[in-house]
Amino acid sequence: MTVMPALRAMATVDHQPGATRAAVWNTNRSVGDDFGVSHGNAVVVDLERDPEATAKLASLTMRSAVVLTPGSTVTGLPWNGSVLTEADITEFVAETQEHQADILAAVNRYRKRVKSKIVDPSFPVVPAKRRASGAQDTPEQRALATANFLALAWAFWLATESERQRRTVHPTTGATPWMMPGDLNAAEIAEFPPRFAQRVYLVRTS
Repeated sequence: MTVMPALRAMATVDHQPGATRAAVWNTNRSVGDDFGVSHGNAVVVDLERDPEATAKLASLTMRSAVVLTPGSTVTGLPWNGSVLTEADITEFVAETQEHQADILAAVNRYRKRVKSKIVDPSFPVVPAKRRASGAQDTPEQRALATANFLALAWAFWLATESERQRRTVHPTTGATPWMMPGDLNAAEIAEFPPRFAQRVYLVRTS
């Protein structure tokens, strides 16, 4: 079960222990693109000096799932409920790779059954995480580094799902299932893989 109907964005947050500033990057599905993902601009909130800090953070993460950067904490932030970490994004990538293996296995079984040359799906490069360092080691740049990893992982999954979906309906006859067996034959592209989706909760304002 997922929360996708209410999900507006994934919000990557950097708030290190004892820090007075928190940075937020919002990541969304690109409009009109089956597997594009894009960011909004970073917003940095001063938790000590800005009297509207709580309201701003609540607005920035409305109907969003929060991903914390390495070392960050939600202590002092206006949310409750589960949040994601970079480890969850790594698992997101790994689950996508498992999905790719299942798709390739299904294509290979179909190839053997029809005894014809069938081209394998074309998957994007496996995403790699990056770290902000030196002069760029700021709340907004740390948040951006993790948000970029998230965006790559999300696009990696969506592109994988697009390859699966393309092989569910025969292009000539319209017959389905085609190359994909029943458990891989869903007509729609899933927003997230099942295990990751179960960990994607919308944060609630305290």
